[in-house]
Amino acid sequence: IRLDMQLIDTINNDVSYKFIGTNNEDILCLSDENGLFDFLVDSTYNENSVPYFCFMAILVMLVFVEFNLQNHNHRTKYVFIFSLFLFTLFVGLKGWTGMDVMMYYENYQEAPTLGEFVLGRYSKDWYTDFEIGFNLFEVLAKTLGMSYWQFQFVYVLIDSIILFYFFRRETNYCVLALLIYFIWWG
Repeated sequence: IRLDMQLIDTINNDVSYKFIGTNNEDILCLSDENGLFDFLVDSTYNENSVPYFCFMAILVMLVFVEFNLQNHNHRTKYVFIFSLFLFTLFVGLKGWTGMDVMMYYENYQEAPTLGEFVLGRYSKDWYTDFEIGFNLFEVLAKTLGMSYWQFQFVYVLIDSIILFYFFRRETNYCVLALLIYFIWWG
C-alpha cells in the first residue's frame, strides 16, 4: 500500500479500525468500531478515472453515430444495443474501480442468507444504509451463493434491461440518454 505509514499509525492510535480493502493500492478503506467508513485516498487516484473517460468518449462517438443514422432515417436500435452491451460489461465488471465499491462490498459481505434473514440472524446495522429492495436482492443473491462480483454483474444486467425498455419507449436518442445516465449515475 503506497500510503504514508505514519498516517496509518496515527489512525491506529486514534481509533480501532478494521481493514476492508484497497482499490488498486490507491485507496485504503477503514471501518471504525461503529462501522463508519474512512477512505484514505492517495494522490494517484485520478489514474482510476481514465477508464471512465475512455468509456464516455466511446459513448460520445456512438451518440454521433446515432445522430447520423437518425438524420438519414435509419434505425438506431442496434447502435443502442451495442452501447448498452458495452455499458453492462464496463459497469458490471468494473472491479474495485470507484469510491463506492468498498461500501457496497462490505454491505454485501454482511448480508444474511434468506434463512438468516427470516430468523432475524443478521446485524441490525446491515439494512440501514440502503433501500429495502436492494437489501432483499442482496439476500437473494447470498442465498443463491453468488460472490459480490457475480451479484454486481447481475444487478447491472437487470438495470440495463430496464434501461433498454425505458429509453426505447421514452426517447429517440437512446445512446445520448445512456450517456447522460452514465455521467449522472455511472
